[in-house]
Amino acid sequence: MSRKPLYSEGSEREHLDLFAGCGGFTLGLSRSNLDVSTTRICEKDPKALKTLELRYPEIPKTPNDIKELSYAPKTTRKPWIITGGFPCQDISGANPFGKGLKGSRSGLWFEFKRIIQETQPEWVIIENSPNLRSKGLGTVLKDLREIGYLGVYTIIGGQHLGSPMPHKRERIWIVAHPMRSVWRFQPQGNPEVLGQGGESPEKTERSPLSDKTGRSGEGTETLAHSDSEGREGGLSGREIAWGQTLLGCIGRCLSELKGRRRVAPPSPYQHSWEPPRLKPRLDRSSSRISSRVDRLRQIGNSVIPDIPEAIGNAIHLMENNATT
Repeated sequence: MSRKPLYSEGSEREHLDLFAGCGGFTLGLSRSNLDVSTTRICEKDPKALKTLELRYPEIPKTPNDIKELSYAPKTTRKPWIITGGFPCQDISGANPFGKGLKGSRSGLWFEFKRIIQETQPEWVIIENSPNLRSKGLGTVLKDLREIGYLGVYTIIGGQHLGSPMPHKRERIWIVAHPMRSVWRFQPQGNPEVLGQGGESPEKTERSPLSDKTGRSGEGTETLAHSDSEGREGGLSGREIAWGQTLLGCIGRCLSELKGRRRVAPPSPYQHSWEPPRLKPRLDRSSSRISSRVDRLRQIGNSVIPDIPEAIGNAIHLMENNATT
């Protein structure tokens, strides 16, 4: 099977990768069944930009500051799907004094929202720390609804992909779609929602979606979309059915990837950003220590590419079953 190109100028379905890091979203969607082409990457960190330039030299990366990125009203080509994990430093449990979305870094969510509003994509995928549930999830979902989008969210970690993953790395994933188009998707029976639900954001009431099924192996903690108050109320039956179907598709696609091991082929040459391959032990006096730290930081900030791949496959299923 031939691999679809990562970048194709003039592609019908364009992908904009915000807060791209080292390119986990771009890699994941390129592996998925979704026919999209990444046409722009936005990332400010200079070390991550070096990695992106090495991996995806053909994809434009300017402007690299989301505050400078803008789509004029008359722009004819706009992204079909936008992905991104906005900074979590003010949300993460590693920062107990974080200000959530009021912080200078995690507050870049509002720039993310601006880009969504300007471009009106068909799909949006957002990733962040699970702590977002108590530090701004209600605001994010309310903001999406204010600009015409309905979102569902779930917790997915590395352990949900099977034993090859050496760490949990649980993250919150939000998938959004324009409310005006929800009618196109017909529910396909009872969705296979992995896991048993937890607490709603800022509330302790249970999610209606998570009540649909019990625990299935090492399933994800599945939560429902919320209304502008951060509760699972005020939604039409069609909106709830859409959310159930989407979460069911994500669960199914995760199950299909579970246990598959992705091994990157060895590079034919020594990268400048990686430690010397022939040195059995790390020499503390080595000038490459900083490069190793930068590399590990990028890996730590990245998404597991298999998860965007599974979500991309789920969107592909949804689109194939949609009415026109």
